[in-house]
Amino acid sequence: MSSFRYRCPCLVCVLVVLFGLPLWAQEPAAETVTVTPQEARVRELGNITTAGSFSFWTEGVLGDWFLATGPQVTLVLTAQGKTLLDIPPQLAVEVIGPEGESRQVATVAIVSSGFAQYRVELPVRPGVFGLRLRHLNRVVDEKAGLLRHLLVQKMQVEGARRAPYTQVAYALFGDPERETPQGPSTGAHTRVETASLKAGVDPASGHWTVETADGACRAESLSPVFGLGGLPVDLSQYAVTCEVREQVSDALGDFTGVVLKYRKAGELDLDYTLLFGRDREEVVVRVDLVNRSGKPLTVYRIAPFVSPSVTLGGRVADWRIIGDAKSNGQPYTSLSGADLSEFNCWWYTAARSAEAGRAVVAGSLTNNKGLGRFLVTPRSDASIRLAAYSDYEGIVLPPEGRIEGERTLLAFGRRGTDCLERFGDLIARANGIDLRRQHPIDPYVPEYLSLFTTWNSWGSSVVKGFPYKFDRDKYDLPLWDPAWRQANQRKVSELGLGKYGYVRPAGLRLKGARTPLVRRYGAPDAFFPEAQAIAKDHPECFADGRVDFSNPATQALERQRAEPAFADPQSIVQYSWDFTDQWRKLPGQYDPSMTSADTYRTGTGIWRDLVRKHPGGGYAFIWMNVVGINYDRVDVIHIGADSDQGYYGGSCTFIQGLPRQISGRYFYNGRVWWNSPDSYHVYVGGLYSYNQAKVHASFCSIAGNLVHLAEPFTDEEIPQDRLDMIRRVSPTTADTATAVDVFEHCPARLWNLRVERPFGTWNVVGLFNVDMDHSGTPVTQEVRFADLGLQPDREYLVYEFWGQRFLGTVKGGFTRTLQAPDCEVYSIVPREDRPVLVSTSRHLRQMAYDILDLRWDPAAKALSGTSKVVEGDPYQLRVYLPPAYRLADAQVGGLNTKVATQGELLTVEVVPQADGDMRWTLRFAKD
Repeated sequence: MSSFRYRCPCLVCVLVVLFGLPLWAQEPAAETVTVTPQEARVRELGNITTAGSFSFWTEGVLGDWFLATGPQVTLVLTAQGKTLLDIPPQLAVEVIGPEGESRQVATVAIVSSGFAQYRVELPVRPGVFGLRLRHLNRVVDEKAGLLRHLLVQKMQVEGARRAPYTQVAYALFGDPERETPQGPSTGAHTRVETASLKAGVDPASGHWTVETADGACRAESLSPVFGLGGLPVDLSQYAVTCEVREQVSDALGDFTGVVLKYRKAGELDLDYTLLFGRDREEVVVRVDLVNRSGKPLTVYRIAPFVSPSVTLGGRVADWRIIGDAKSNGQPYTSLSGADLSEFNCWWYTAARSAEAGRAVVAGSLTNNKGLGRFLVTPRSDASIRLAAYSDYEGIVLPPEGRIEGERTLLAFGRRGTDCLERFGDLIARANGIDLRRQHPIDPYVPEYLSLFTTWNSWGSSVVKGFPYKFDRDKYDLPLWDPAWRQANQRKVSELGLGKYGYVRPAGLRLKGARTPLVRRYGAPDAFFPEAQAIAKDHPECFADGRVDFSNPATQALERQRAEPAFADPQSIVQYSWDFTDQWRKLPGQYDPSMTSADTYRTGTGIWRDLVRKHPGGGYAFIWMNVVGINYDRVDVIHIGADSDQGYYGGSCTFIQGLPRQISGRYFYNGRVWWNSPDSYHVYVGGLYSYNQAKVHASFCSIAGNLVHLAEPFTDEEIPQDRLDMIRRVSPTTADTATAVDVFEHCPARLWNLRVERPFGTWNVVGLFNVDMDHSGTPVTQEVRFADLGLQPDREYLVYEFWGQRFLGTVKGGFTRTLQAPDCEVYSIVPREDRPVLVSTSRHLRQMAYDILDLRWDPAAKALSGTSKVVEGDPYQLRVYLPPAYRLADAQVGGLNTKVATQGELLTVEVVPQADGDMRWTLRFAKD
């Protein structure tokens, strides 16, 4: 590896010796491929400036993929940097090999304060390789703002051409530019047929084909693929036994199982398990292996299945394909099949053909050791290539070491959202999660309510450009000023918002625990002072400056730290952590056979095991997160990027963060954990307009299941219309919403919350124009009842909450145009030939929270119910009045009523005199 270290002020002289002159005016070679930051396919932890350069953040990465014709290429960088303390910013140049292994081959010091060129000769292997630039020394003093800023304008490579696909695609599919052979004939030896699937398995090669019983969807020539350092795996050279199990029942459901056992002396023991759904169009696949090679084995990836051809019917150009990203700060992606080239994603990918009315999802049900990743490339006009693999990060598996593979799902369905929600259900089953029992939402029990509804001091205190009032001489942020925080809490109570759940009641059994060490890897920084003492007293628990949970000593220390929080058997233990979205395998860690999923789940598992034994229960809440490795470790997850810097202000906003992330992860909500949509704003001294406030509050209320209010009340005079918004979105209920158009729009515009109660079923539907591109463009969208799971030939009653508009009786659906930004929230109730309650004024989730009981007495022609109301808060019942019916009498909590009729809508309003449950009866006469 070539390297450069600063030793004297004459940096240019040193660079001449090591790399050649910085090339301020040299022309690039004739055969040079140029990649700009916008085009780069490897880009992490940084941002693209308005001038098109990539600005590296701490540990930022920029790179791409190339095809080399010889053993060496030349990298020419155009970059500039900021030198601090006489030390320039440094870039590590890493080459990624054919199995995903990475090696640093050079270090470049960026000495110029203006854009200049730097030339580096790099050794590579002929064929596909990756180049990755990593910023090594950005931080000097983060708190003081001393950062070595580094910008790269472009990277040029001589002696190579840009690869059309990444290294992973070549490793899994061969050369995707060429037609991939179908492989050995499948189905010749073992056939499986269930009520939902038909499959053929060739045990000799491990290839199999599966199609739905109606033949509409098909995946061909699937097989496992292995990326093991120095050990190619050819299953046709292994001895194999095949066992067919007609009835396999486990937590995931009922299956017909095929278990293929491959054995080869001096190589591997492999178990390949295929579970074919007996009544569902799904297959669950797992690969287990034991290292019998007699030597340490480097494991890069194991693919449970790779298929050269997946079809849904119809043309791929008409498909919509989506997939998730690694961390919460990265949005899910939605693209047209016509734009498909190579699509890499984490945790899951899904595709839907509107033309054929079919969909497919591939997803990781577990991520205990391998990290679930997925790859899609085009194959033909009617099919795609699909690979599902687990990333093992180049761990070293010792002789006789075992990997228990991850359960991976391949499922077909009619609607894409059905596939995603089935995926969420199976994640819960595979990980033993029963969220509604283990961590229920009950808005009528103060202790449970307080876990999901509150005033949020962080979100209220960090909006850029807002004139906060606090002790600026002593505190960097308002939330660290106790007087500011306490003043806001008093103001929340004075405004009466405690009656809406924003103030925790006295005598709560909730007990806060210390922070788990997984926060920021246990890094000893200003945000986690306890870790400073731990790092000093227990250096053996750290590797590369971060906590090392592969070390049993670290595990013992964490258990010792956690146990005191669970000493009181009556308490509800609350614990939380942050900044795990960059969790990775550490160089030099104690156990080289553990992946980042291993170490993370080991550290968080200590807490989860204590919670499950604790009589009072408890819950874990996390913010910056890695989604897939938190299955069965977290009860509430901050599912999107922060939304607390103003609607259009700062680098991290509501519209750029939350809506996209939460859309592509909606199906976890209420199944795997409760989705937290972060704190919401409604005013912030006027930074939010009325419509922006309405969109933010409504989106958080409908799409997620936490209500965290973020308003700096002591620093503003908040208008009454915004206070009313605050009242209308709290508290949450246990109902969860579907992102109906998650395939078509990123973020989803249409959200469907189905409400089921013993006395009836209805839908609360939100339609949003969040104005993602700040263009101010109105959107027009059809709300089709069939997409909401409603009967397209039945009549429904539709009422819009914010505008207080009755849209009347509707069949099939309706179309609305929304300005930018704006939203509407509809109650959609089946029409009956009698009076029907269609909405109430208490809550945006119309009737879902406040209606505790509802019944119709046909003999008495009476509609009666029980409503949860707030003293002094005007409460309105909105009732559909069919022809020939009129109100005869209204008894509502013994209060004076205000009655109005407009067309087919009857409104009955009262002002409650006390908090609590209010009985009411409306009697009707029929002409």
